[in-house]
Amino acid sequence: MCLTSNEQTHPHFRGNIVSHPFKKMVDFRLPVCINTDNRLMSNTTMTKELIIATNTFNLSPSQTRRIVLQGFKSAFFPGAPKEKKAYLALVEEYYDRIEQEFKNETNK
Repeated sequence: MCLTSNEQTHPHFRGNIVSHPFKKMVDFRLPVCINTDNRLMSNTTMTKELIIATNTFNLSPSQTRRIVLQGFKSAFFPGAPKEKKAYLALVEEYYDRIEQEFKNETNK
């Protein structure tokens, strides 16, 4: 889901992205993920979209983690299912390592 694109293309959300059902979807643990739709037309990046989602909907670190990992789980993978499973394990391990490094850095 690209919140920027949704805000640009749906009159109800213009200037009112907080009314988007994204948070309800997250709270109900639906398999949602963030994307950029058309990065150039919407003038956005994955970083911007994650910041918008996190700040607008006050996402917890665990919710943000679930959303990011869901994006990887939902993405096309050119290999066999076993290879994708191994890749997802590496992504999850990397995410957790970066998150821990950030926590360590902010606790100094």
